[in-house]
Amino acid sequence: MGQFLTTEPKFFDKCFLCKQSFQFGPHLYDGRHIASWGISICHSCDAANWDGVVLNSHPDLIEHLKQRGVRIQLNEKGWLPLPPLGR
Repeated sequence: MGQFLTTEPKFFDKCFLCKQSFQFGPHLYDGRHIASWGISICHSCDAANWDGVVLNSHPDLIEHLKQRGVRIQLNEKGWLPLPPLGR
């Protein structure tokens, strides 16, 4: 049957948290876009921050969210929860 080969161009996005590029289509999405925050994050950062983002490690995130008018609500650990998928 042979291996499926594609000549489609690959698209990349940059993770707002770790600043690394990740493939974001077609057919392979190694991260997600958080529309309500206006950022994209890679799967590694998404998984590593499942219980919330430590804002001291990402001071640019707080400034970005403030500029967008996003309400910042910390969890009981004092970390910022990532929005669920689809938000």
